[in-house]
Amino acid sequence: MIMNNCCSSLNHKVRQTNQFHLVLDLWFIKNLKRRGQDCGSLHYYLDTTMPTTNAWLKLRKAWNQYKHRFIPWIAINLKNTQTPTNSTAKSFLIDNGPHITHVSKREERIISDKDLRNFLCRILPHFHHPGQINNINTEEIYETNKAAMRKFLGYSVVTRPSNISGIGVFVEFGTIKAGSIIGLYPGTIYQPHEPVLLQSIANQYIFRCSDKLLIDGNSRGISRTIFQSCSARDQFSYDLPSSDMSWLTPHPINPLSVGQYVNNRGKETKNNVVYQECYLDFPTARDSSEETKLPAPIWKFLPNVWSNPLNNSYGLKIVPLVAIRKISEGEEIISSYLTLIH
Repeated sequence: MIMNNCCSSLNHKVRQTNQFHLVLDLWFIKNLKRRGQDCGSLHYYLDTTMPTTNAWLKLRKAWNQYKHRFIPWIAINLKNTQTPTNSTAKSFLIDNGPHITHVSKREERIISDKDLRNFLCRILPHFHHPGQINNINTEEIYETNKAAMRKFLGYSVVTRPSNISGIGVFVEFGTIKAGSIIGLYPGTIYQPHEPVLLQSIANQYIFRCSDKLLIDGNSRGISRTIFQSCSARDQFSYDLPSSDMSWLTPHPINPLSVGQYVNNRGKETKNNVVYQECYLDFPTARDSSEETKLPAPIWKFLPNVWSNPLNNSYGLKIVPLVAIRKISEGEEIISSYLTLIH
């Protein structure tokens, strides 16, 4: 009886409030149901009170795209994420193997920092770079470097409209094997204490790492300006950049710099890639291993830069996307925003 009165009261309130209040009411009812409490005709309530206007549909679509970047939502849903304790990275690499949503042990990495360095040293020297990209149409270079990617890796990826949401990343050519690197997450890297409020407004491309570092992969607005400024600041010399600004355009010189467009898996789909965090050292670093030092000429293809130059002493955080199963030509690359290997 109490719950029926509750539903009746909420039903009366929804008719008098805006769509924002409706979201709060639905959240309240969802949590009542999650706690095992019966809310009477819950489905009838949802069917008869849910607006079908374009404004509501746009609001719901925007929330579905953004919620995986909303820290409180992530914190709540992590409680419901099953974290295996006896799995290894090898289980990712078995086609049709178990679907794992999270791996946290360092020894369970799919690829090591050394593996990433060797991969970049193998493919990036075959990419063409014009030197300075200001006021240069990079489309022709983009196509040339994709051809090099197909030749030396056996596959290439491309961005195009997605059936899931907005822009997505697809396998354009070839078949990607499990354990292969299919992309890099670009953007400006921030320490947890550094201000990102203005950059985060209406920005769905901020990636939160396991060590709480933030990578802003937005190619527009203030995020774009900040990356351009930091990239121009941190050059090895006037003609040797230490990062690539072309990912801010529709045709990045490095065709791998498309990680920010990879869509999140839905309830009916499973991710075919995972994010992995790696560190690479600058060639000028003194106290670092040669296995993680990247030669200076290769840095101009990397789509990341620290917001604070003092952080360069730590090396550079790189987030590659690694395939966990075979991905066929034409298939969309799908990640899980709650999936992380570090």
